[in-house]
Amino acid sequence: MQAEQTQPPLLIVGYGYSGDALARRWLTAGGAVLGLSRTPPSDAPEGMAWQGIDLDRLQSPPPAILPDTRVVWLAPPPRQGRTDPRLLQGMRWLLQGGRPERLVYASTTSVYGRAEGRVDESTPAQPSNDRGLRRLDAENTALALGREQGMTVVRLRIAAIYGPGRLPEARLRAGKSLDPILASRPSNRIHRDDLAEALFLAALRAPADSVYNVSDNNPIAFGDYLDLCADLMGLPRPPRASTEGDSAAGFLQAQRALDASRLQRELGLRLRWPDPAVAVPAIVQSSAPA
Repeated sequence: MQAEQTQPPLLIVGYGYSGDALARRWLTAGGAVLGLSRTPPSDAPEGMAWQGIDLDRLQSPPPAILPDTRVVWLAPPPRQGRTDPRLLQGMRWLLQGGRPERLVYASTTSVYGRAEGRVDESTPAQPSNDRGLRRLDAENTALALGREQGMTVVRLRIAAIYGPGRLPEARLRAGKSLDPILASRPSNRIHRDDLAEALFLAALRAPADSVYNVSDNNPIAFGDYLDLCADLMGLPRPPRASTEGDSAAGFLQAQRALDASRLQRELGLRLRWPDPAVAVPAIVQSSAPA
């Protein structure tokens, strides 16, 4: 990583869709960025460094970490089990290269389990499935590492991410039916670019041990969101019919409206895309053939 930057160095673990947006934001602000991922990025921004790693088989030397480095952990836990050994093993590996100033862990709202109604950061984290348990285990691991190493740790509980290339086009083209119960449930989401800004602010100035929900504070019904996307892409709206095994059921198990106002209030996040009704048309238009 380069010295004499206007921002501290940034290390992104699990560089991918969201990490790319964060890297571009950080580079624009004048900071050096190193992305770590298993496969090389296909279109990395100019000026970003990259190192290939397999978090399940850490065999290469870790990168050198300057004392003011920010680490943003975007890598997901394993698909099985109730813990996240990757975070602990990966951070132990990174710490061999130096101790960063802070760690931002990108968690998910699955830690809230079946909590319903208005859900803010004071809502108890009570996961109802293994996916949520893995995320909560990772949060606790991050906090423990922070206390042990003297690092600032920030947790972000992130809603569903959408943006360019991340609309439900495949589902809509398949003509998959939507259960009316799922269609009526509120769905919480955040545009990729707004998530990148939230990560940027958290990495720079969020207080130690803080936790923030990340969403656009606009929990529209899941069916309305699918209909919006279908209309703008010129595809049929999903038919309503009782179904089983819908992959969306795991994310819509509760009537939950995520309150992410703390992030805007404390860190000054200004959403560029607070409403899917504005964001989705822009995404569709940007992806249309020239």
